[in-house]
Amino acid sequence: MNAPNLHMSDRGATSVAPDRSTDGAEQGIGSIVSGILTDVGKLVENHLSLFRQEIGSDLGKAKQAVLPLALSAGLAAVATGLFAAMLVGLLAWAVPSVPWWGWSGILAALLGIASAILCYSGVAKLSSVNPVPAQSVQTLKESLQCISNQISTDRT
Repeated sequence: MNAPNLHMSDRGATSVAPDRSTDGAEQGIGSIVSGILTDVGKLVENHLSLFRQEIGSDLGKAKQAVLPLALSAGLAAVATGLFAAMLVGLLAWAVPSVPWWGWSGILAALLGIASAILCYSGVAKLSSVNPVPAQSVQTLKESLQCISNQISTDRT
């Protein structure tokens, strides 16, 4: 906004109408465009804030889930090792013609195959995870489409 021109007279400074170097139509379009840009800036800022909140919420939930899962995985590994050792001993006792190291190899091969199947299944499920918050992206697309429609309407 332009500052008003001040004229000095015998009675002191007097204010007159603001200095308008452009006609009303150009200033109207300029103020509309300025308002639109301000609104777009606020809209993008709000969407980024929503995006940060969604990511923060998801990370908080993930942090709370990681510790119990890590402890569970560690305990399961120890339990599996002890169970495998017990199973090898049992098989070596039940079938003495096959040495214990033979049973260890057979059991390791079976557990390796089961591990590969579980790993493949986990990777397949993990590939379906979308790390980008879909709600924020969809809302941002809708808002930008609305602004685009508003701008094209204002031009006509």
